[in-house]
Amino acid sequence: MQHPTVEGPLTGRPSIGLAGYDLGALGYEVQEWLLRGTARSFSSTSALRPDGRWDARPAGTADFVTRLVVVRPVDPGRFDGTVLVEWLNVTYGQDIAAEWLYTHRHLRRSGAVWVGVSVQHAGVRGGGFLRGEHLQKVDSQRYAVLSHPGDAFSFDIFSQAAAAVRRPDGPLCGLHPIAVLGTGTSQSAMYLTTYVNAIDPITQVVDGFLIHARGVRGAWVQGTLLDPRRLVTDLIRYWQPALPGHRIRPDARVPVLTVQGETDVVLLGSGLARQPDGDRFRLWELAGAAHFDSYGIRAGFFDDGSLSPDVLRHKLRPLNSPVGFHTSRPSNTGPQLHYVLQAAVAGLRRWVIDGVPPASADVLATRRFQPLRLTRDRAGIAIGGVRTPWVSAPVATLSGLGQRTAGMGIVLGSTRKWTDEALMQRYPDGKPQYLEEFTTATRLAVRAGFLLPDDEPEILALAQVSWPPDLPADPPNRKRPTPGRLTTAAH
Repeated sequence: MQHPTVEGPLTGRPSIGLAGYDLGALGYEVQEWLLRGTARSFSSTSALRPDGRWDARPAGTADFVTRLVVVRPVDPGRFDGTVLVEWLNVTYGQDIAAEWLYTHRHLRRSGAVWVGVSVQHAGVRGGGFLRGEHLQKVDSQRYAVLSHPGDAFSFDIFSQAAAAVRRPDGPLCGLHPIAVLGTGTSQSAMYLTTYVNAIDPITQVVDGFLIHARGVRGAWVQGTLLDPRRLVTDLIRYWQPALPGHRIRPDARVPVLTVQGETDVVLLGSGLARQPDGDRFRLWELAGAAHFDSYGIRAGFFDDGSLSPDVLRHKLRPLNSPVGFHTSRPSNTGPQLHYVLQAAVAGLRRWVIDGVPPASADVLATRRFQPLRLTRDRAGIAIGGVRTPWVSAPVATLSGLGQRTAGMGIVLGSTRKWTDEALMQRYPDGKPQYLEEFTTATRLAVRAGFLLPDDEPEILALAQVSWPPDLPADPPNRKRPTPGRLTTAAH
């Protein structure tokens, strides 16, 4: 691997959506650096087998200049040794810090550093699935120096960025990491699937991976995500009775934790890529979670840790056709993905540093011989998977599915509000019963490691304001219904 040069920090504000509040007031600063060097492309020496045991070898080389965005504590004494290096998502033709938006509260609270890397061509110069505000469009003068040779070189660019954070002359400027964790969401997670299987055995610069919302397959080693011609070629060369998914190789070099919502299991097909937990692999499939949701689109941008429960709940309200999406139903409003991903970062760090793996979890229940059809209870809530209080003590039906529309809105999942009658059938003793069940479910999830103790007070405070204000808090003398006779949610 080449030894790139690092230049910075640059003056001025970087182009990236991180926060609608002052990070400086919270003891953090944002810096932007240039990473300049020569990257390798890779070629695969065999078809991409379903078991993830892939072999790759270096192919060509090309010069590149990209940027790193670093969010770090102002006080070096606060640094806990963790660096989360995110493969920035470019599905919308621009860099999006999706994993930062979901996990920033924990990162700041613990004293970690976040590094966002402009890994792919679409984020720098455009292209990809949708046209967006890529760097050289949004600020042609600031980013004129950037040069990207194409996604075939993205894997090595990511490796060089991860290696640079350990260097004394690198962008961390004297901080000494003890755990460098790689992460990415959606498209980026698919590239990281390939990275773990084919590239990490060669470069060996990342200590652990958090893969979030991946699809059924990884990218091709040559850097292409969707290539029907290569797909047909692989199927001919390595025939399977059905189209297989790509699993994480069982001999992964470092720990890998994969977090999936219902959308990812069904619509993105990762149910075809399930595998059992192992010494260095964990799979968390999260009931009631979507690929993306109200927290990721809006609340995470404003959530500085000081919002009252009422304000946070307002930020989590359903989104009807937000910018860039078209939805037929209200989007998923549950904050469970945010809180579980924060626990995933903490669990992965502990796994890397202390050798203690996160808890194993059941996968989401599916119909027999139909791995892409979820089994649900009478209220429409998915059975199995990682259970949080929003599905164990619900006041609405949250799902990663439910949109009846074409386009990207399908990834937002849905929220189906319960009628007052349904709530009173489910909780005949009113709000006290709801809070008791919600509290019990929260503490069980905390004990299992799927939620963090630091988040428990806020989660319970959200429950206090989630009970509909027009319903009596303590209805008198109500009979409990016969189990299994719950009226379903309103349509």
